[in-house]
Formats: sequence, C-alpha cells, structure tokens
Amino acid sequence: MEFIPGETEYQLNPTWVNEKCTGISKPKAVSGHTSIVYGDKMALYGGLNADKENTDMYSLDLTKN
Repeated sequence: MEFIPGETEYQLNPTWVNEKCTGISKPKAVSGHTSIVYGDKMALYGGLNADKENTDMYSLDLTKN
C-alpha cells in the first residue's frame, strides 16, 4: 500500500505487555516517562499519571504490530 498524505490512514493497534504481570495490557497515558527502542522491541518505564508516580515497565514487540 502506498502512503498518500491526506488520503491514506494506517490503523495501529499495538499490543503492549506489562512486564510485572502476565497477560496483555497497555500503558495509561503518562508524561515524563523513559522509552527506548532496542532491536525489535520498544520499552516504556515510569512517568507521571494524574500527578501520581508510575513505576510500571512495558514492552512492545514492534514485529507484531
């Protein structure tokens, strides 16, 4: 599929994994977090959610999304 600005939309439905638990979940909106991409994974750690400190760690497999 060719991307045409203003005419093409991509639907993204990423699957995030909370590294502290089993199952599939996605992170809440946070600010002040740390994120990196390493190989085929993206990691997201911490941040603030509604002025509360968040210490959760999530990973996203970029090859599946």
